[in-house]
Amino acid sequence: MTSTAPPPNDAAIEAIRTALADGGHDPGELLVLSLGAGPRHVIVRYNPDGDSWAQEPEHCAAYALTLRHAGWGRALDLESLVLIPDVPLGAEPGQYIATWQIDVDGDDAAGAGAEARERQLDPGVTEALWTLTDHAGRTTAVTTSDHTHP
Repeated sequence: MTSTAPPPNDAAIEAIRTALADGGHDPGELLVLSLGAGPRHVIVRYNPDGDSWAQEPEHCAAYALTLRHAGWGRALDLESLVLIPDVPLGAEPGQYIATWQIDVDGDDAAGAGAEARERQLDPGVTEALWTLTDHAGRTTAVTTSDHTHP
């Protein structure tokens, strides 16, 4: 994989840096960058000297915790880095990726996918849990209701 510098106005990178600084972390000790073009991931690493890749798991665990509290529910702590998966490419503020979530059984992924599609088309299904991902990659779980209020 090749690392690429984000555009100067990269909303996800800026939001992540801001959340970490607001969480009490020193921005001078961390490196925030994106990998590849898509699917896009953001990496946060402890980098106190600006040129070393120090193995400091306690810093990365703290970064992951801060980012989870700031809304990046899918931030992963991989001991030497924090990886934030699935940051939307080209999304603008006010745009979301909505993913419907339902528990299904299956012998394999294809069978589970077919079961999910059947349940999605069933008018009697009441599960309404959505995961919404904003333009910066922050996720929120929302439960909706089909009931209308007078």
